[in-house]
Amino acid sequence: MNTDTVIAELVNILKEFQTMLGHDDADCITPQTRPHGGLKGFQSDLTPTIVRKVAKKLGEPLADGVDPINIFVSEDKQRKLTVEEAAKRFSDRYSPKGAPDERPGGEEKDHREPAPGSAEDGGAYAGAGFGPDGASSSGDLRD
Repeated sequence: MNTDTVIAELVNILKEFQTMLGHDDADCITPQTRPHGGLKGFQSDLTPTIVRKVAKKLGEPLADGVDPINIFVSEDKQRKLTVEEAAKRFSDRYSPKGAPDERPGGEEKDHREPAPGSAEDGGAYAGAGFGPDGASSSGDLRD
């Protein structure tokens, strides 16, 4: 996903949100717009929804457990970013790190965590009442 595509999608989605929220400044949104302070009624609480919607539109939906960052402020939270800068921050954070044919060996990286107790996880499982050989007897359960 390239930055120009992300910029275009962000502009479209911001226009959609401004219109949906009843603000009359949707047609003024450009890559140089700073949503925080530059768009009527724009609040940080809209950001996770916007980030998820952009990711989905670009064919890279975020996993349920991902807590989207506020792409419209700098990493140190000291500066309000333009749509163009936000698109770069989005791309750096959420875009795939190269296509499979651009990765060494051309293989997909498996980003999933190994299942608890699996060989990849070292075989350890810390569930209550279970030892390495299965269920513990009632005498082994401690408070």
